[in-house]
Amino acid sequence: MSERDDLERRLAALPGDAWDPEAPPPLDLPRALAAREDADDRAPERRRRWPRAVVLRPGVALACAALLLVLGGGAGALLVGDGDGDATPSGRAVDLAALGPAPRGAHATATIAGGTVTLDVRGLRRSGAEDYYEVWALRTPTRLVSLGSFRVGADGHAHLSMPLTVALRRFPVLDVSIEPADGDPAHSTVSVLRSRPVRS
Repeated sequence: MSERDDLERRLAALPGDAWDPEAPPPLDLPRALAAREDADDRAPERRRRWPRAVVLRPGVALACAALLLVLGGGAGALLVGDGDGDATPSGRAVDLAALGPAPRGAHATATIAGGTVTLDVRGLRRSGAEDYYEVWALRTPTRLVSLGSFRVGADGHAHLSMPLTVALRRFPVLDVSIEPADGDPAHSTVSVLRSRPVRS
């Protein structure tokens, strides 16, 4: 039995009255009003007091602790996963080779870790005033997602980090294209770097 199953079993076994709050003491209205008037008379001498601690019954405290553990585990799974039950490959280096009009020897290395892609590019042509480079995760030429864009200086080098917003199981190829600055968000169809499919 897993720890989560054991916690759920223990929660289900708690008696029904463990969830019921204790009844408050009866209100003595005359005494409460007298105390308030007395406090108003001494207002300049009042000091800030810390709120009284809330005391939980042992059964309720145990149930709350167990529930927090279960919820925390679920939240952790959502943060680590990609939302489709897949864990994103982490701590992995992926090579991108020159393609199409890229200069000979151009290449890049993408490091995937903690939901982030860090790209180190070398040997690409310097970006012009009317173009830039864009990074994609793709499955087919029509099924692709942009991860970010960048520009390359005179040394042909660029280094950038981008959030990995998709599962590489679904979009396993990393691609770099050169894009005209024309406001069109679609892939230009001119790729300069591309990886082999990343195995998850």
